[in-house]
Amino acid sequence: MALTIFPKVQLNGVGAVAARLIRFLIGNDALGGGTWSLLYACDAGTRTDAPSDPHDVSTLNPANAWCDADGSSLATGDWFVVRSGLSATGHYFELFVQVGVFSGSVTDALYFKMITLADNGGTGAWSYTGTSGTLGTIFATPPAGCVPINAGYKKWKIGNTLNSFSFWVDDATFIGLSDVGGPGATATLMYVGELTNTRSADTRPFVLYAYGDSLDGTYCDASSGSIMYNRLSPVDNVTVLESGYYTALYNTTGGYMHASTQDKVFLGESSILPIGVEFTTPGHLHFAGFFKHMWGVNQAALGPAATLANRAYLCRGTSTTMPGLAFPWDSTTEYP
Repeated sequence: MALTIFPKVQLNGVGAVAARLIRFLIGNDALGGGTWSLLYACDAGTRTDAPSDPHDVSTLNPANAWCDADGSSLATGDWFVVRSGLSATGHYFELFVQVGVFSGSVTDALYFKMITLADNGGTGAWSYTGTSGTLGTIFATPPAGCVPINAGYKKWKIGNTLNSFSFWVDDATFIGLSDVGGPGATATLMYVGELTNTRSADTRPFVLYAYGDSLDGTYCDASSGSIMYNRLSPVDNVTVLESGYYTALYNTTGGYMHASTQDKVFLGESSILPIGVEFTTPGHLHFAGFFKHMWGVNQAALGPAATLANRAYLCRGTSTTMPGLAFPWDSTTEYP
């Protein structure tokens, strides 16, 4: 399917975001959406239902809180599982998403777990063992290929106030951007799904962003240990890698191309350049591929929030001296 963009919609709180997200992924939103399939939805630990139509949330049991389109009935601990559409390499994955419930973690966040070997059902798919509680309870017997492993999760910080949210979805990729407090303040990112330009033998090039507390506008700073992506290793389809660093084009005499001193606005134009991810775990070292629908941009000339090419691209960063990220935009919606 073609990329679908959910541009700069105002949502208030994690429940509202979760309710729109589930509908957007499965193509059940008023603005359209993806081709993903809803498998299960759990309502506050009291009931777990499968929809009669995997592309229509309203076909869950009517008593299930996920049926409320505004998310007002959702509570901490509610979760859903969706299956992606078919990737370019001919595979699926499943994605578990839960409203914050974890001990010591914020509750204004969504928590993600990717089930890489799920395909379209089969032995790698998830079969839930409980209805509520922490991931340690729900995934008491996790299927092979879970990223992160066992009871691990990755967080996307949402906030519990009125914020601006944008989503991007295609068959096997989801990107979420939250402008917590508005475009001039902190932003947070979530990237789940496939990469492009991968090795032919790497048939499940699916990654999960691991630093959803912030946008990470300084993707060139490879010295930061927190700038990471996770994936299942293509070497053995068993080892979970937690060492995925951004890669970027580099000028050997000057530094990263999108550092503020290297790439100026020239003839009134800025450039966007591909960025990828490399995994550095010994025995599994590899460049995995480039991100879909996400590029690097020199934020110094643009400010922390801007558009390019008559609103064909949204550019978002956290600094005016370090690089930012660029995403496709709808050529219509103002930003910021």
